[in-house]
Amino acid sequence: MLAAALLWSTAGVTTKVLLRVIPPYMLAYIRFAIAGIIMLPLLMRSRIPNIRHLALHIIPVSLLGSGNILFFYLGIERTTVHAASMIYTAQTLIVAVLAYILIRERISRRKLIGVLTGFAGVAVITLIPALQKGASVSGDLTGNICIIAATVCWSLYTIGSRQLLTKYDYSARTLTAVSILTSAAVFGIATAIRADHFPWVTVLRPANAVLLLHLAVMLTVVTYLLYQWAIKHSSAVTASLVQYLQPVASIALAIVFLGERLSWGFVLGSLLVFAGLYLTSGLTPADLRLRRG
Repeated sequence: MLAAALLWSTAGVTTKVLLRVIPPYMLAYIRFAIAGIIMLPLLMRSRIPNIRHLALHIIPVSLLGSGNILFFYLGIERTTVHAASMIYTAQTLIVAVLAYILIRERISRRKLIGVLTGFAGVAVITLIPALQKGASVSGDLTGNICIIAATVCWSLYTIGSRQLLTKYDYSARTLTAVSILTSAAVFGIATAIRADHFPWVTVLRPANAVLLLHLAVMLTVVTYLLYQWAIKHSSAVTASLVQYLQPVASIALAIVFLGERLSWGFVLGSLLVFAGLYLTSGLTPADLRLRRG
């Protein structure tokens, strides 16, 4: 899970660099087309649901995953990696609220305080651009709102996937493969409509090709495989701690490669988000101690 988190932390920088030369819909199509080609053999080896189940169960949930990618690309094109990373970190908080609304999953007083604290931090990070002039680490207000929409889509996708895995007994491999192929189809249609507006030769430039392969293979296929292995072999505490590591690594990469800067408002908002995650995850000091063996 640690390896998956470190790979995911490169997504913001990689995507932002590629969006300078490739439109969002085309970037998404290339990413998921390559990943789909790799995942298709895995899907063929799984129990493939019938057309009715695909249409009623898996594809609607998969479209939420596509919405997450669309809003993320539109947002990261306008805002900073710093802001996007911290807003995405609030996914755990959003899932807690949506789980209560949709499936009546109980929220304890501690978790409620954590959710409110975390959302306060997200609000600070999101609204900073509207309160100050010039470029900052908190990016653009419209971009931040798109990232929030992406996070909501991903949270709904997470809840929907959990229901499909537990209630309908679909395999994680099948769900992931169908999600990737659905996104490839959705963004493929958009690319076909607008293909005449983009010089395809740009994609084939060596630097862009390497980043595209990293995005499609390492950040889509490999992270999925690592995550599935981690779910089976790691503890819940490890999963919670990864929530803190990923945005920190993303921010460090953005400072080094994109020259983004920190601001006091962003630091304050980030601390509130981390405090909210701490309260929501239910970790105690004893959980954070390193154990031998």
